[in-house]
Amino acid sequence: MDTYGKCITVSLILFSMSAVISQYTYKYWSINALIVFAIISFIITLYSLLKWAPAENPNRPITKPEEIKKFRTLSIVYIFIWLIAVAIFIFFDLKLYVLSSCFPILLESWAISPVGYKFFNFLDNSTRKAQKLA
Repeated sequence: MDTYGKCITVSLILFSMSAVISQYTYKYWSINALIVFAIISFIITLYSLLKWAPAENPNRPITKPEEIKKFRTLSIVYIFIWLIAVAIFIFFDLKLYVLSSCFPILLESWAISPVGYKFFNFLDNSTRKAQKLA
């Protein structure tokens, strides 16, 4: 998004939607289904990080190879910490926490992908056009 306000608004809406889905569906998930969902979330996120992280941002471009390597490495370390946390949640049967962890991580993986970029560019352009009409 081209402004902080738009970025925070869209982020809050998307994260709130994932929280609501988690809140109202966690009771229906079996532990086995959660384990599979967590593994799939981890694999998709790790792939996204290896392929597209760190994400380009026109407001703060990362062009130095050492910075790119540093941020990619940090992202990979964080996803392994996330995996440990999710494994603990699963062990203690904290289904809501597992879902509340998996949905946002998938959302962020999608956000740094080319499809996510196209979606956010579409939203950004649509809001700019709406502002011009108003």
